[in-house]
Amino acid sequence: MALDAALFTLHFLPRQSSPSIIDLCSSIPTTGAHNPPPTYTLSRAIRSPQYSTALLDGLSLTELASVGALLASDKRKVVKLINPDHDVDLARKSNVLKPQWTLQWQDETFLLTREGFPSSPPGYDVEIVRKPDPPIKVAMYRPESKRSPAFLQIFDYNIDRCEKITDKRGLEQTLVLAIASCLDAEYDERHKGPTENIFLAPPGTQSGNSSSNSPDAQAAPVAIPLEPNEIFLTPLSEPAHAVEHCLGLLKSGSDVADRGMGLDLVIVRAQGEEMARRALTVAERVKVGFYRLPVAAKGRLLDGTVPNELYLYVRPLEAPLSQPAPSAGQPSSSAIPAAPSPPTSSVRPRIKLGQAAEPTPPAARPAPSSSPSPTPSPATQQLAGISVYLSKSKLEEFEAEQALKARQREERQGRELAHRLSQQQQPQSQPHPQHGGAHGPDWLRPPVRHDGGRSPSPGGRTPSPAGSSGAGTDQSVAGESAGTNSDSSRLHRFLNKLHVSPSSTPAGAQASNNGRASPAGR
Repeated sequence: MALDAALFTLHFLPRQSSPSIIDLCSSIPTTGAHNPPPTYTLSRAIRSPQYSTALLDGLSLTELASVGALLASDKRKVVKLINPDHDVDLARKSNVLKPQWTLQWQDETFLLTREGFPSSPPGYDVEIVRKPDPPIKVAMYRPESKRSPAFLQIFDYNIDRCEKITDKRGLEQTLVLAIASCLDAEYDERHKGPTENIFLAPPGTQSGNSSSNSPDAQAAPVAIPLEPNEIFLTPLSEPAHAVEHCLGLLKSGSDVADRGMGLDLVIVRAQGEEMARRALTVAERVKVGFYRLPVAAKGRLLDGTVPNELYLYVRPLEAPLSQPAPSAGQPSSSAIPAAPSPPTSSVRPRIKLGQAAEPTPPAARPAPSSSPSPTPSPATQQLAGISVYLSKSKLEEFEAEQALKARQREERQGRELAHRLSQQQQPQSQPHPQHGGAHGPDWLRPPVRHDGGRSPSPGGRTPSPAGSSGAGTDQSVAGESAGTNSDSSRLHRFLNKLHVSPSSTPAGAQASNNGRASPAGR
């Protein structure tokens, strides 16, 4: 436990849902009570080719400082402070029994010494080296125990003894990042496999082998100018924090309990294919979260209406976001569309759409080929960046573009449907006709005379002659078809089914001769 409760103490509380996030709270939060926000938040990059940990403000999630290196186990790391910008070198001492790290702060040398056994959780003591005088202990870190979580305690009364140290807040942030980097190095030493360590990059994506065109290099955090209503996601960004920040920008400023900025438009930007997918996830969660807000927290539009939901517009970027800033007198060549400023009047400024994102007319449909089409290379499928617009009202600029794309999609589907119908209506080869009927094989066979000299019809029935003899002929045909004692008629019907000429058999030849001898047949 802490030595003195009156001293400034930061408790390290890892988040259960996000292993890469550690909240640093001045007091241990209690369940079932309203707890204040954390003082700081540590966020380490996940699956990044380079080691990087950022220190964020617990309330506004603004990046205050960061520490980075090629690997967490490197002997030299750089702590970068923001506003004002200042770099501090953190170096590991060699030829010592205990692991020690040194840093310089305002002409004072600080020494971080690991305490405890090598197999036990690490503890660190921070001292100011003042040879030949004894060192001054200014901070200590102790690991988690059964009674209390891990904590960092800073001895303000010892820091006040050093007159050269005037920036105590900067020293505090530097010590927090220095101890966090030492803890990360020991964690990576115990968990060396990418499968058991979510912070290590997959094999083959190390920073030494990565190029500027690789997805991991594109996903590295870059410094770009942002407007107040813009959010840029990096590997250090936690999706839950980004969603909460977006909802805070969109909430109405009239709600005293949960006051927001009352903006009508929020833009979520990301660079790289992996971060683009994370930006889409964040935008969808913001859309759902805004829909569940109470009516009083949604605010009102310029026309006085209350927005019910957010309109989401996605624009992929063909050029990377990290471009050198233009010098004085030169126009900007950035591919990022200009973000609209918050409306100050009843007329909303129009969003300038870049030429790179203009819809192109559909290309002519290529003719089908028997050879397989070449598979596009992964470089052509990579996404340089993405911008997701979340607006409380419809944006005419994007609505017109989406209407054009929908019309082009309908035309393409209509052409495909017409092509399929034309293929189905093409004449196909006629199937082989079956026997019988007007187009059967019996239609092409010459008529065979039956007993009595009558010629059968193509369908096997005997046509009735015109005139007065029709009744007698019909009676004879009916008698012939109904009579089962006539062997010749039965044989003829059987041979007709087999497509065999009756004259080729003795019985059929005799029946044919009888038919030719009949006067009625002639």
